[in-house]
Amino acid sequence: MKPNPVWTSSRAILVAALFMILAACGGGGGGGGAGTGAGTDTGTTPPGPKLQTIAVTPDTTTVPRGTTQAFAATGTYSDGSTADITSTVTWASGSLANATIAATGLATVPNTAVLSGTSVISATLSGVTGSTTLTVGNPVLTTLAVSPATQTITQGLTANLTATGTYSDGTSTDVTAQATWATTDAPKATVAGGVVTAVSAGTGIIITASFGGITATASITVTAAVVVSFSITPASASIAKGLTQAFTATATYNTTLKGDITGQVVWSSTNTGAATIVSSTGVATGAGIGSSTISASYNGTLAGSNTAALTVTAPDLASILITPANPFVVLGTTQQFTATGIYTDGTQADLTNSVTWSITGLAATLSPTGLASVPAGSSPSFTSTITATSGTVSASTTLTADVQTLAYDKPTSVTLPFNTRVYYKVTLPTAGDYIIKASNDDVYTYAGLDYAVSFGTCTTNNNAANKSSGCVVTTTAIDTVVYLQQYNASAGSRTLTFWATPSSGVLTQGTAMNGTNPTGAEQFYTVQYDASPTDLTLTHTITNGLTLSSLGDAANDLSLASNGAPCTDRFILQGTVQTGSRCLNGFTGAKKYWVSVADNIGNGTTAFTLKALFANQGSTTAPTQVFPGAVTVSEVLSAAPGGSYYWVTYGNTNAHTVTLLPRVNDADLYVYSDAAFTALVGSSVTAGTVQESVTIPAGLASTTFYIKVSSPATGGTSFDLTP
Repeated sequence: MKPNPVWTSSRAILVAALFMILAACGGGGGGGGAGTGAGTDTGTTPPGPKLQTIAVTPDTTTVPRGTTQAFAATGTYSDGSTADITSTVTWASGSLANATIAATGLATVPNTAVLSGTSVISATLSGVTGSTTLTVGNPVLTTLAVSPATQTITQGLTANLTATGTYSDGTSTDVTAQATWATTDAPKATVAGGVVTAVSAGTGIIITASFGGITATASITVTAAVVVSFSITPASASIAKGLTQAFTATATYNTTLKGDITGQVVWSSTNTGAATIVSSTGVATGAGIGSSTISASYNGTLAGSNTAALTVTAPDLASILITPANPFVVLGTTQQFTATGIYTDGTQADLTNSVTWSITGLAATLSPTGLASVPAGSSPSFTSTITATSGTVSASTTLTADVQTLAYDKPTSVTLPFNTRVYYKVTLPTAGDYIIKASNDDVYTYAGLDYAVSFGTCTTNNNAANKSSGCVVTTTAIDTVVYLQQYNASAGSRTLTFWATPSSGVLTQGTAMNGTNPTGAEQFYTVQYDASPTDLTLTHTITNGLTLSSLGDAANDLSLASNGAPCTDRFILQGTVQTGSRCLNGFTGAKKYWVSVADNIGNGTTAFTLKALFANQGSTTAPTQVFPGAVTVSEVLSAAPGGSYYWVTYGNTNAHTVTLLPRVNDADLYVYSDAAFTALVGSSVTAGTVQESVTIPAGLASTTFYIKVSSPATGGTSFDLTP
C-alpha cells in the first residue's frame, strides 16, 4: 500500500523538530558526564517515494450538451508505482461556461454551453498537475411523446398525430416526419406519416411512433359514419329478354366518405312482368318485353334519392350450336351440318338456312345450306373448320375426313356402285408379307404404302374366270398403314368382301416347306422371284382334299395346272390324296407372288408340303444353274425354242446316268462337255419316249459337264432330272 503523501510530509516536519530539541539538550550536559552521549542513537529515517506525474482519463472526450462526464486521476511515483488519486487531487475547469467539475471529478456541461466549445479539465497534487480536453457535443434525445395521446375519429375521416422529441439540453423538436409509424389494427385504422385514417368502427387501436430508439403511443377510437343519402346507378338501362342488369347503390355519409352499399339496401321492381330483381344483390333479369322502375331502401326508412329505369326488349341471339360437333367422314361422302340459334331467354330456333356458312382447310366444299362435300380423291386425312355466322355471333366446328378403316384380319363387305372408286386403309400390325384380297367380278383393287403416290404397288383384277383376286404388300415396320382403292368397272353395283391376311411363310426357290391346315381354314404363302420372265413349278403333297388355290401376281390372277393339261386348272381334286406338280406360265419379273392352301371339305387338319421351282429358259452360251449330284431337279419348261441348262462336277471316275422323266409331254436330254453346248458326251435321247437317260462315261472325275433339257415344239413340259 502506498503512503499517504499528506501524512508523509507532516511526519518529516515532526522528525526535524525532534532532532533540533535533542541537539539543544546535549550541549548543556557536558558537566554531567553521563549525558555525553554514551549509548545514544544518532541515525535518521529515509523519505518515501515521490509523486512524479498525474494522468486524467478519459483523454480528450466529447460530452453532449446538458449531460455529465466522470473523470479519474492516476498518480505515478518515483519507484514506478501508480495509485488512484481521484479523490485527493484538486480538480479545475478551464472554461466554466462550457463545463464545471466537482471535487469528485464529475464534470457537467451546461445547457447553455457553446456547441463544439472546449474546456481543459485539470487535476493537481503536491505541485504536480495532469489535464485533458472536454469538447461540447450536440444534445441527445432523451424522451419521445405522441400527441394527442387519445383521439376519436369518424369512419372515413383522418386525424393528425404529432411526435415530439425532447433532448438532453432541454430543447424539444417535432420529429413526426422522421418517426416510423405503425398500427395494431389496420382493418380499422391505418397510419402514414402521423396521419391516421379511420377505416371501420373500433376501439383500443394503438398507434406507435418510433424514433432514435425510443417509442411512444396514442390510443385511437373509430366511430361509424352515418348514411345521409344514396344514389342508384345506372340511372337507366336496356336489356334483351333473358339477360341481366346489375344496379349499384352508392351512399353519401355525414363525412366526406362515399361507399358502395348495394348489398345493404333492399331492391324492388315496380313491374315484375317486365323485370325481376334480387332484393339483396340488385341484379335485375329481363322477364318480358316492357319497362319497370328499379328502387331501393336503406334500413327501411331512407329511400334512394334516385330511381332507375329498366327497359326490356325482345330476346337477342346469344350463341349458335353447330351439329354434329367435330364429325368424322369418309372420303367421297357428304356431311350435313345444322345451325341452331340459342337466344338470351333460352329459346332456340333452326338457323341452318339463314346463317352464313364458311369453310377453311383442304379439299371439302360447303353449300349455303351447310352441306359439306368431301371428294373421294382427296388427301387421305385432313381437317377443315366449319363456321356459321349470324350478325356478330358465330360458331365453329371441325370436320375430319379420312378413308374408311378396315380390320386387317376381318373380312369386310362393301357395296361398290358402277364406275366409282372407294378408299380404305388398314393398319398391319407386324412387318412382313400380307395378301390383299377382294372377292367379286370385275373389281380392281389397288394397295400401297403411300396414298398419294404408290397406288399400283399392289394391283388385282377380278374377272369371271378368276373370282378371288389378290396381291402382295410387304411392310417393314409394325403398325404400317396401307391405303387401298377399289374400282368397279362393270355396270351395276357390286358387293364384295375385302380383307388383308398375313403370309404364313415365304417359299424359297427349291426349298420344301411343310405345314398343316386346320379344318375349314385357308392359308397364304408368298413366292419371291427376282429374275427374267419364266415359268414356275409348284410341287406339293396334300392330303384330306385340301384345295391348292390360285397363284397370283400384280397384274393377273394366274392359275395352277392339273396333271392333265398345263396351266389350266387351279385346284387339286377334293376328297383325294394327291402328290404332284402344278405349272404357272407368264411370270413377268421381280416381284412377290402368292398361293393359298384351303380346306374345302372340313374333315380335319391336313398336312402338306410345298416347293417352288423356277425354270430358266433361253440361254445358249453358258450354264445358269447348279445341278448337284444325287438330287432331283423338278422344273417347268415352256414350248420350244429354249431349254433349261445345268452344270455339274463329278468327283469320281465311275460312269453315271442322267435320267429325264417327263411328267407332262416328252422332252429332249443332252449332255455336253463344253460350255458352248457343241460336244456331246455319250448318246443323246430324243423326244418320244416315256423315260430317257444319258450315260456319262467313266474317267470324268472332277470334270464339269453340261446338261440341257428341251421341251417339245408345242405344249411345253414339266420334268424331273435325276443324276
